[in-house]
Amino acid sequence: MLPLPVVLRSLVLLLVLAACRPPPAHVAQPTANPGPRVQAHTDAAAVTAVLPVARGVLVGSMAGLELHAADGGSSTLVALDGIGVVALAPDGAGGAWVTTGPRLFRYRAEANRADEVVAPAGLAQARGLRALVGEQGGGVFVGGEWGVALVTAAGEWRALPVVASVKALAVAPDGTLLVGATDGLLVRDPLGNTRRLGKTDGCALAAVDAILRTPHGTVVVVGRGSDGSAQLALQHGGQFSTFRLSPDAEILAAAGQGEEPVLAARGRLFALVAAGERAALERDGIGLAPVAGPLRRSPLLLRRLALAAPPDVTALALDRGTILAGTRTVGVARLALRTPRPVWLRRRDLVEGATDLTVACAAARDCYVATGNLALWHYDGRTFEPTEIGLSQVVLAVAQAHDGGVLAIHQVPSTPGLRVSRLTAGEWNPIADVVIDLPGGVSGVSFAEISTSGLLWLGLRYIDAEGDERALGVAVVDLDVGVVTYHREVEGNDSAATGILPVPNDVVEIAFVPDSVAEFEVWFATRSGAAHIQGADLVLHSEAEGLESEVLRDVVATSGGLVFVAAGAGVGIYDGDRWRFPRGLKGSVNALALGTAGWLWLGTERGLATFDGRRLRRVDAPAGLFTSGVEELAVDRFGRVYARSAEGIGIVEP
Repeated sequence: MLPLPVVLRSLVLLLVLAACRPPPAHVAQPTANPGPRVQAHTDAAAVTAVLPVARGVLVGSMAGLELHAADGGSSTLVALDGIGVVALAPDGAGGAWVTTGPRLFRYRAEANRADEVVAPAGLAQARGLRALVGEQGGGVFVGGEWGVALVTAAGEWRALPVVASVKALAVAPDGTLLVGATDGLLVRDPLGNTRRLGKTDGCALAAVDAILRTPHGTVVVVGRGSDGSAQLALQHGGQFSTFRLSPDAEILAAAGQGEEPVLAARGRLFALVAAGERAALERDGIGLAPVAGPLRRSPLLLRRLALAAPPDVTALALDRGTILAGTRTVGVARLALRTPRPVWLRRRDLVEGATDLTVACAAARDCYVATGNLALWHYDGRTFEPTEIGLSQVVLAVAQAHDGGVLAIHQVPSTPGLRVSRLTAGEWNPIADVVIDLPGGVSGVSFAEISTSGLLWLGLRYIDAEGDERALGVAVVDLDVGVVTYHREVEGNDSAATGILPVPNDVVEIAFVPDSVAEFEVWFATRSGAAHIQGADLVLHSEAEGLESEVLRDVVATSGGLVFVAAGAGVGIYDGDRWRFPRGLKGSVNALALGTAGWLWLGTERGLATFDGRRLRRVDAPAGLFTSGVEELAVDRFGRVYARSAEGIGIVEP
C-alpha cells in the first residue's frame, strides 16, 4: 500500500485497529485554537426593516417585501413596484407605510397588498426616502436627503420647512416631531417651530441613527459623537443629557416606541432599563459615561439580555414581549427570554430548489457558487448576491481550474445541450465548439470536476420523454481543443476498440486519486456500489466486496491510497485490500469532503461534522443552520468548507 498522509495514517490506525492508546509520537497533535469560524447564509438579501402587523410580520429587504406568519410558517411575497424596501412604519390601522427609497406605499393588511402613494409634481424632490413614522391622524411623516414631509391618511403630501439629511423620525407624546439627521438632532414643536439642538442643549450627538421612547416617556436618541463613538442622548425632565457607552460598542440596530428599548451590538443584545432596577452594572453590561447636559448619572443603563444574538443584526422590532432581529444573511429571528431557540422567518432563496453544490473561486473574496437550481451566486467573503452569465442563461455547476480559473456549466435557453464558459477579467466567455449533448431535457449535472490532467468531468442527468430524471454516465471535456467524449454503459462495448470507458450510468459523485501511477485512476460513487477505474479496467465494489450499502452518496480519495464512501450505513473506508465501516463513523452520511489539513468533513442528518483522526466533532452554526441534515459539501481552493442543507449554506473557515 502506498504511504499515507500523517493524519490519515492516524485515522486508519485508530479506526481499523480500534486502538485506545495515544497516537505515535510522529503524529502531529492538534494545536489549541478558538475553533472554526462558521458563517450561515439562507437569504441573499439583507433585512432592512421588520414590522409586526395584524396578519403576521412584514419583512423588508432589497429583494422586496414579504409577509411572514408569526410562527415561522408560510410567507407571502407582497407585490411592490420598486427596487426594495428601505423602511417600514405602522399606519395605525393594522397595516404599514412602506418606502422603497424613491417611492412611498401603503400596505393594507386585509387585502395583503401595497398601493403607491404618489407625491405631487411640486414634491418631485421627495426621493431618497429612508425614515418613516406614523402621525396621530393616521398619516405618516417621511424623511429623506432633502428634509421632511407629512403625508395624510388621504394621501395628500405637505412639505415641512425642515432642511436636513434625515435618517430617523419619532413623535413625542405631546406631538413634538424629533428629526434625527446625519449632522445632529432637530425638534419641531406642535406650533411648527423648528430648532437644532447642540451641546449647549445637552445633545452632543454629531449624527443620529435612531430615536426611541421608553415606557416612562423618556426619549432616547441613538447616535455618534464627533469622534465616532456610540452615544445616547436622553431627554429626562424636559432636558437632554448625552452619555458615551463604556466600554465603547458599535450599535447595529435599535427598537422601542413605548416599550423597553432594545439595542443590538455585535453578538449581543441589550435592554435599556431604569437604573433603579439595577444597583450596579452587571458583567458584560455597558455603562453610560456623561458627555454633556445637566445629568452626571444616567437614569438608564444597558443590561445584556440572556439571549443568543444572531450574527450581523441589521434591523430590530419589538412585538408583545418578543424581539424580532433582522440579519444580513439569515433572515429574521423571533427571540423570547423563555424560549430556548429562536423562530426563524426566512426567504431561503439561496437553496430554493437546490439539488447540488459546487464552488469555484477566482480570488479569496471572489467566489461563485451553484446549487443546481439554475441560479449562480457570487460570494465576496461576507454575503451572496445573484449573478448571471448572459441574459436568461441558467447555470447548473461551476468548476475550479488548476490555474485558479473559474468555469461555469450552463444552458442557453432554446438551444440543446450544455455549454461551458470561462471567467476572464470579470467577464464570462463561452469556450467555442464545446457542446455537451443530452438525449432529453436538461436536469442537471451530478458533479463537475477537473482531473489531474486538466480535463473537465461532468456527471450527466437528463429528463426523458416521460418526464423522469435519468443518469447517463459522464462527459469528459478537453477544454484546450474543445472535444467532448462520453463514457457510459453501452451494450457490447469494447473499451479498447472504442475508447468508451464502462462507467456506470448511475454515477452520483467522482474522486480522482492524486499521484496515481496509472495513466489515470478514478473512483465513482454510484447507486450500485463503488466503481474503480484504473486505466481501461473497471472494478465494481458491491456488498459482495464488503460494502454495507451499495447505494452510495459520495466518495473521496487520498494520495495515500485510502478511499472513503458515504452511505446510509455511515462512512466506509477502503485501504486497498478490504472495506471497513468503523463504529465511530456509523449513521447516515450524505456527503464527504477532504479539507486542506487532511481532515475528513461529513455532512450528516444531524448536521456538519469533522474527523481529525482522533475524534468526531460536530460543527454548529451560530444561526442554527445545521440543525437539519447537510446534503452537500464542497471545499474551495482556500480551504473553506461549504455545507448545503435545506435551510441554507454554511461556510466554515477551519
